[in-house]
Amino acid sequence: MQIKEAKIRFNAGNYKGVQVIEALFDGGYNILLTGKKESDSTLIGAQRSGDTPRLFKSIDAAVKNAREIGFLKIEVVFSASSNVKR
Repeated sequence: MQIKEAKIRFNAGNYKGVQVIEALFDGGYNILLTGKKESDSTLIGAQRSGDTPRLFKSIDAAVKNAREIGFLKIEVVFSASSNVKR
């Protein structure tokens, strides 16, 4: 799903939250939209390839796009594998 469609669905009340999540194998971040129904949860897709999740190079870029959709509360989630042991 692209940003434009996500805005429409957000305005219709289909989503209850959003997370910026670490893309484990791609070195960037994805936007996960959490639907009111579990089946409505989805990742924002790339503009030119429908089923491929859009990869954001920075947290700032992902948060900006989540804000554009309409979310005021945005959760950033890092994977457990990104923790640095000292």
